[in-house]
Amino acid sequence: MENLNILVENTHVKKAFDMLLDNYKDQFAIFLNNVLKNEVGASDVLIEKGEDGVFKVWQSAPDKGYVLAQVDGKVQLHEYKTLSTDTKYVVFDGQKLALFLKEEDGTPDSKVGLFLNLNEVVNQIDSPSVQEAIQTVKSNKINDEVIAKQVEKRIRKATKGLKKA
Repeated sequence: MENLNILVENTHVKKAFDMLLDNYKDQFAIFLNNVLKNEVGASDVLIEKGEDGVFKVWQSAPDKGYVLAQVDGKVQLHEYKTLSTDTKYVVFDGQKLALFLKEEDGTPDSKVGLFLNLNEVVNQIDSPSVQEAIQTVKSNKINDEVIAKQVEKRIRKATKGLKKA
């Protein structure tokens, strides 16, 4: 989980803002689902307020049931939960078919392409452009991990300096 801090001017504003979040959490979840749809595909957002007053926002992939997936070189219907990591699969995404790359459990799957019809998907699933999109996704993840490690190292170094002071 990541923290999101919101500073308010006084107790009255804090109480009003807390009420806003609490009363409209379902509407905020719908909004977040729409935003995330473009980033990671379909998602289910759940906003909960704990007994400690802390709001937690959970995002998970909905049960996709059966999807059109490429397994052993064949594009066929497969149950989503049986797919292994790095499997390419297709789901309907608005007015187009979206090609996704299955990620490890707990990580949103990566959208690697959009297609107008099923014939286009089947003909392009192993194309150089799809392979390039997959490599770009994987490279971006590696770069993100490297940057995150560098930031963590800098934070540790900075906090060590503060502890000594």
